[in-house]
Formats: sequence, structure tokens, C-alpha cells
Amino acid sequence: MDRYKDPQIGGEDSPSMIVPDYPSIQLNDLEIEIGTLTAKKRSSNNKKMGVKPNLVMSDEEKADREGLLSELAFCRIAKVYPHEVFRIGYTSKKFGGDRGDAFIGDISIDVKSTTYPTGKLISMVDNKLIDYFALMVGENGAYTLKGLMPRSELCVDKRFGHHQIFRRPCYMAKQDELLTWTQFLKKESING
Repeated sequence: MDRYKDPQIGGEDSPSMIVPDYPSIQLNDLEIEIGTLTAKKRSSNNKKMGVKPNLVMSDEEKADREGLLSELAFCRIAKVYPHEVFRIGYTSKKFGGDRGDAFIGDISIDVKSTTYPTGKLISMVDNKLIDYFALMVGENGAYTLKGLMPRSELCVDKRFGHHQIFRRPCYMAKQDELLTWTQFLKKESING
């Protein structure tokens, strides 16, 4: 049976547990502080570069913070170092510089987040450098991975539209259409 090890929910010296379908993570105070500082620096750099944010919420600072913290939480769940999370420099989906937020082996993952418990997985563009999109739900350092979807399934014509969410069209999937964490691990032959 697959086991899940994490310092908060079962490390090397404590009993492990079965890999959850919808893993949750509570970032510690230091992770939240580092993530908040990194989000502020990213935002400042993007403003200097003239990058316009794609936000649902009007509080740009909170959106940047929640986005970065959810990426960090995903990396904790996936047990990978958050190289891309701590990247301060500007990357562009439009010009092919955005390779994702996390890598599990060769698999590139773009982490999306929402504070809404029934929120949807949304992407504004079809970034061909991404293999999967992941949806994290939560805020203030506490997040649940609601699922993943391959880019090849999310970024298709039938999913592109206004969906009564934004002023411009986007790709959208509901949570019940996503792979659970355990389904993703099995599909990609990854030992959780």
C-alpha cells in the first residue's frame, strides 16, 4: 500500500499514512513569511517590467501571496523542492518563458489557486510547456489539493469560453473532472 511521508503528517521517525486523494497542508510560520516576502518581490519586479496581473480578486497583494503560498504547499505535497516558487525573475507564458511552478521528474505543473471551496481550475492561456495544471483551494497557508488535469485535456476548444467568470474567455474545468492526487500518481507511475 502507498504511504505518504511529510514532517507534519508522518515523517521518517513517525508512522506513515495512506496517500490521501485530497491532501491538505498547513504551511508553518517560516514558510508563510518567506513566501510572503517572495510574493512581494515577484510583484514588485513584475510591476517594473510592466506586467499586468490576471486577477479575480481586487487585492493584488493578497492574490500574489495566496498564489505563491499555494505553489509552496503543492511542492510540500509533491515532496519536491520549490525551485520555480522562489524564482524572482520575470517569466512570460506569452513568450514561452513560463515552464511551470513545480516539477515532478520531467512533469511540469502549473499550480492554480482559489479561496472558493467549489472553485474551478482555470487557465487563461494554453502554455505548451506545461504538462499538468493543479488546483489548490484554501488561504493563509492552509491548502487542499483538489486535483490535477493534463494540459492536453484542459486546453481544448470545448473548455474555452467566458464561463461567467472573467470578462475574457478562459479554459475551465470543474473539480469533479480532475484527477485526484492518487489517480495522478498512479497514471504517471509515481511512488507517492
